[in-house]
Amino acid sequence: MDFLLDAVLLGMEYAMLALGVYITFRLLNLPDLTVDGSFALGMAVSTVFAAAGHTYLGLLLGALAGALAGMVTAFLQTVCRIPPILAGILTMSGLYTVNITVLGGSAACLSRCRAGGHSCAASPSGRRQIAGRRT
Repeated sequence: MDFLLDAVLLGMEYAMLALGVYITFRLLNLPDLTVDGSFALGMAVSTVFAAAGHTYLGLLLGALAGALAGMVTAFLQTVCRIPPILAGILTMSGLYTVNITVLGGSAACLSRCRAGGHSCAASPSGRRQIAGRRT
């Protein structure tokens, strides 16, 4: 039963992503790929705050972070006169780095707890260690 609920929830999340792509491509006639990066940024911000125990604040700040990413694309298009497709690609590419920073590193364990029986911790060298082994 949990599998079905998880599948429905994940499908609803991706439906919002598909709706964002549909609106920009079909309704606005604007080739904008920012939605791919802004969706992930909103989810990253929301996840970090939810892991800290602030679920509703995480939802609000996640939406605001996604809107801020859209504003960056709008700035690139209007002020810098960059074509919409290129502005979206630039923002989307830049947001990958921002997402890694928001999540605390490329191999960060958000819950800081034992995952699958192994402790998750980042080593001083920046590499992930699982139960004493470097990965």
